[in-house]
Amino acid sequence: MKNHALQGALALAAATAGLTSAVMAEPPATAPRARILSVLVITGGHGFDHSEFFQMFDGVPDIRWTEARRPDIAGWLSAEKAAAFDVLVWYDFGTPQPSEEEARNLLALLDAGKPMLFLHHALASYTQWPEFEKIVGGVFLLQPDGPRPASTFRHDVDLAVQIADRSHPITRWMTDFRLHDEVYNVCPTQPDNHVLLTTDHPESMKALGWTRTSRRSPVVYLQPGHGSETFRTREYRRLVMQSIRWLAGLLPETSTEGFVPLLNGRDFEGWTVMGDPRAFWFKDGVLRSESGLGGHWMRTNRTYRDFILRVEWRVGQGGNSGVFVRAAAEGLPWVTGSEIQITNEYRDTAHCTGSLYGDAPVDPRPDERADMWHEFEIHCVGRHYRVFADGVPVVDVDARRMPVFAGKPVEGYIGLQDSHNRQSYVEYRNMTVKELPMSRGAAVWRLGTQAYTFHKFTLAEAMEKASALGLRLIEMYPGQTLSPDRADVRFDHNAPAELRGQVREMLARHGLTVVNYGVVGLKADEAEARRIFDFAREMGIETVVSEPEDTPACWQLLDRLTQEYGINLAVHNHPKPSHYWDPKVVLERVRGLNPRIGACADTGHWLRSGVEPLEALRLLEGRIITLHFKDLNAAAPDAHDVIWGTGRASARALLEELHRQGFDGVFSIEYEHNWLNSMPEIAGCIAFFDQATAELGRR
Repeated sequence: MKNHALQGALALAAATAGLTSAVMAEPPATAPRARILSVLVITGGHGFDHSEFFQMFDGVPDIRWTEARRPDIAGWLSAEKAAAFDVLVWYDFGTPQPSEEEARNLLALLDAGKPMLFLHHALASYTQWPEFEKIVGGVFLLQPDGPRPASTFRHDVDLAVQIADRSHPITRWMTDFRLHDEVYNVCPTQPDNHVLLTTDHPESMKALGWTRTSRRSPVVYLQPGHGSETFRTREYRRLVMQSIRWLAGLLPETSTEGFVPLLNGRDFEGWTVMGDPRAFWFKDGVLRSESGLGGHWMRTNRTYRDFILRVEWRVGQGGNSGVFVRAAAEGLPWVTGSEIQITNEYRDTAHCTGSLYGDAPVDPRPDERADMWHEFEIHCVGRHYRVFADGVPVVDVDARRMPVFAGKPVEGYIGLQDSHNRQSYVEYRNMTVKELPMSRGAAVWRLGTQAYTFHKFTLAEAMEKASALGLRLIEMYPGQTLSPDRADVRFDHNAPAELRGQVREMLARHGLTVVNYGVVGLKADEAEARRIFDFAREMGIETVVSEPEDTPACWQLLDRLTQEYGINLAVHNHPKPSHYWDPKVVLERVRGLNPRIGACADTGHWLRSGVEPLEALRLLEGRIITLHFKDLNAAAPDAHDVIWGTGRASARALLEELHRQGFDGVFSIEYEHNWLNSMPEIAGCIAFFDQATAELGRR
């Protein structure tokens, strides 16, 4: 990024601009992923190197796997169990017919749109079930089927794999490659398969990979995948992981609709060069800069807020450059905004290609090879940043959870850096941008559940229920029993490191992220407060919910710790006679404190205290961090929860008000009624929320 010869001058410039602290901030070692996919891998019926196979998944930052082994998979295919998984991966073999329960559950999942990836010998599962061939797009016939002969196979074949569709998100930016693997032949396939991979090997079927739609589900089949040598091949690993991401809807679309060019390939119309203009020039439609010419950077003449930016780039050996987003016209653009780094020098993951330089490291590390064209697709949507390098998601962060982004703007200039730091060059082409509706209100809302909704159950059971409801966020409270088999263990911020690790594994297994923790007591006791904030940081929690001791010393301590840790403090309102039942008291206490301190608005408890929730939300505008969202059957102390939109709280009006305010925090479902059988009612709340937010998001 920076030319080290200029580092002193740049630091001085930053100090002049009041930005020294941002420049000197330590880069994070890791960044919490905004989305982690949960994958169910079905195995059995065929031997394979278990360790080598699952090493493909281990260490992939955005994918967590659970294995289900035949013959006991029918239960895993139930709607309730399968809801915990974003994608089903099939690597099983040789079960001629599904059981009645398996068939019923599988077809129901396909009708519901559950994405599925079939690998290698999974083509020989359910071979005597006619529906299977339609699902996968082909079949390996273990024996002749009427006029159709049995399929064939051969081990240890060296074959060339061609990319048949270079525009598909799965195979985009891939080149032809070679494999040493097992091949299949004489396999019937469906004519409507969309073929991704082919081979000309005479002993192999021609199509090696395809996509299709089965009922309402997207399906991918990849024929390679027999042994360890294939599992270790970089191209095969990419195919598997990109297939999972595409099936889950997490890869960029290739459509150009709505994108407009930023570089016209001729001149600098629409741009300002922030340095020597002779350092940038166009040749054959390509923008070029070379080291040592003093170009520094060039920026657009207008600012952008929420957008998708695409740009292809090429850099020479030892080259160093970058793309700026949301930068200011004055000061250092990688400080006032964010820089997506371009280099092939060896750098740590917080400063290498694809990183938000010094703010968010990459994982995985992208292709950084010199003298070849690469592509960035950069998504800036509210506080959510995503970077795809050659189609692979290398950064996916919610900046609300990262203190290093505190104070970063959500609007600014788009810019390109010159080539510097050694004698090299950088080139740019095909730079386009698609502006998005401003991500405020409903467009960025997140819905989860307070584990107290299931406090009659254990934490493990609460996670299972949240996942079964299709939720991905959970708010934990202190003291919940861990699991049915460990009823003597309660989980809170005093839990030892080993237990915390076990809970993180439980969360990952259920595809959940813990966002909030509370309600927990806080006093003017720095050691105890730090114990809570250390716990929150270790667990990846963004907000501590509390009804803190109301003393100046306590508020001063919390004002300091929230800024130091980059973790929010949300003041909760239990009903009368709670100290904070009145929103005016909450507003008075947080006024003048840093914006990481605000309210956890419990709309139901306001009704129980005689406070109109809509008036309270208006009063607290700008200081609402999170909500315990409720609707009640009455405005009375003994009222109980009902499905959102059916009670006294005027739930739709509350959502409309929060949308107007641009609220971008978390809604926690805290359903405190019908404790042992509340799942159908909570599902009704979720349905109401989904419909209401969809309508608001279109405004």
